[in-house]
Amino acid sequence: MKYIFTFLFLNAFFISAAQTNYTKGTLTKTDNSKQEIYFKNREYVIANNGSLNIYADQTKSSAILLTATDFTSIVSGDKNVSIITGIVKGLNDDAPVMLRKLVNGDHALYVHVDKDGSTSYVNEHMGSFTYLHPKKTAENKKFNEWLFETFNPKGNKIEAYFGLKYKQENLTDYYLTNNAAESTSLAQEARVKTLSLIVNGSMGLNTVSTSSPIVGYDNTEVSNFSINAQLLINLDPVTNKHSLFAGVTYYTPIDSEGTGVLNPQSTFNRPSITTATTIDLASITFGYQHNIHFSKVTFSPYISMEPMFFKSQNRKAVIRQDGSFFYNTVETNANPIAFNIGLRALAFKKAHVFIAYGRVINADFIASDGADEFEVSNTINRINIGVGYTIF
Repeated sequence: MKYIFTFLFLNAFFISAAQTNYTKGTLTKTDNSKQEIYFKNREYVIANNGSLNIYADQTKSSAILLTATDFTSIVSGDKNVSIITGIVKGLNDDAPVMLRKLVNGDHALYVHVDKDGSTSYVNEHMGSFTYLHPKKTAENKKFNEWLFETFNPKGNKIEAYFGLKYKQENLTDYYLTNNAAESTSLAQEARVKTLSLIVNGSMGLNTVSTSSPIVGYDNTEVSNFSINAQLLINLDPVTNKHSLFAGVTYYTPIDSEGTGVLNPQSTFNRPSITTATTIDLASITFGYQHNIHFSKVTFSPYISMEPMFFKSQNRKAVIRQDGSFFYNTVETNANPIAFNIGLRALAFKKAHVFIAYGRVINADFIASDGADEFEVSNTINRINIGVGYTIF
C-alpha cells in the first residue's frame, strides 16, 4: 500500500507543477473590432466538420461560436495559425468561407474544410481568390493544369503534371518550390514529435504462484527492478490522443524462497519442503496508450503485450527436510509472455510516473524426481511502480 501512496504523491506533485493549456490569439470581427481569444493546445483550430475551436478565456466552456460572416481574420499570437474569410468563385459564390493559410507568398495557398470534412484548396494573388479544382470540368481547368500555366509561363517545368497530388503536403511543397517570390509555410497548431524515445525505471512487486503434479507450493512474494527503453509513435501529433509503443526491458532476477509439501494429494504422506526459485527475464514490448489531456496533466492508460525470454540465471529447486534435493533444475520450457495494463501521469514535458499491473504466464521449468519428468508451471502477478523520462 505504501507504494500506491508514493505514486499518488508523485502524481500530485506533477499536477502542481504543470503549465497552462491555452495560447493567445486575436479575432478581428466584420465591424473591424478586435478581441483577444485563446486556442486550446492539442486541438485543431478548425475541426473536421469545418467549425472553429476558439475560446474567450482559458476554459472549455467559453467556446465562441462563429461563422464566416462574423469575422475577417483570426491570427495566433505566434503567427503560426492564420484564418481569413472570403468569397471564392466555384467554391461558394454567394457567401464567404473560412480559409486557413498554408503558404505565404506572392501566390498564397489556403485550405477550406466544409461541414462534411472535405478539403478544398484555394490560391490567393493580389487579393483575388482562385479555387483549385480537383477535377477538370467544361468550365474550369484541373488544379495541376492551372498551376502549370500560372507558375511556369515558359512551360519549361512539368512537375505540376507528374506526381502532384491534391493533398496538403504535396501542394505546400509545390508552392514553396515554384513561387516567383520568396514564400514560407505556416507551422499551424503546436505539434508533438511523431517519434519519441522514452526510458523507464521501475520496481516490481511480484507474487509467484507455482504448480506441478507432485509438489504443492505456497505463493511467494518478492521484488525486483527493471529498466526499459521505448519508442513511442504519436498517431496524431496535434491532438496527441493515440500512441503506439514498442520497447525492450531488462529485469533483475526474481529470487524467492518458499515452502510447500510433497504429494499434496496424499492424506497421510505430506512431508514439508522448501523451495528456491530464480526467474531471470528480458522482454520486448508492444502496446497502445490513450492520452487524456486535462488542463494541467495528461493521464495515459495503456495496455501492452510482452513476449519474454529466459536469461542465464534461472533455477527451480525443491529441498527435502533432510537437506537433499527432490529436484534442482535449470531447464526451462518455452518462453513466458506478459500482459499488462497501466497508467502514466505526465505533467512536465519530459518526466512522468506510472503504475501497472501485469501477469506473466508460461514461466515454466522441466524437472525430474529421478524417474519421471514433469512440468513446473510458474505464474507471476506483479505491480510495477516507476518513473520515466523522454530523451527526445
